Amino acid sequence: MDITPFSSAPGSVVVLDYDRLRVAPGRVLTIQGNANTAAVVLRLARRLRVDGSAQIVMSGIPAGPNGSPAERILFLVGGRAFVRRQAQVQGTIFAQGLLRVGRDAVVTGALLSARKEMRVGWSADLINAPWVLW
Repeated sequence: MDITPFSSAPGSVVVLDYDRLRVAPGRVLTIQGNANTAAVVLRLARRLRVDGSAQIVMSGIPAGPNGSPAERILFLVGGRAFVRRQAQVQGTIFAQGLLRVGRDAVVTGALLSARKEMRVGWSADLINAPWVLW
């Protein structure tokens, strides 16, 4: 997903709206930004699903103040969010519904749920890199 045309001015915040996003098993979704990309917000009306061994990663986006490009990505999910077994996501996930991270999954970011219910599988890794524009 190349967002560089939307990051023409320094400090650009790119907001993308989708109904839902699913990354199939073994697939990689790369969010490609540039030096002008201050943040990317993906607003998903219904659901985020990252299946087993799938990945959502960043490329070309400068690191945040704490040193991680994952600090620049925010997923706002109107429904449920699932990061399944061995999947990897870079970015903060805020879900209105259930938020579940499966066994051996890795999230570099933060997890938030309006429902106040999160399920994190054993041996899942949460590497703290919260979204910096809060």
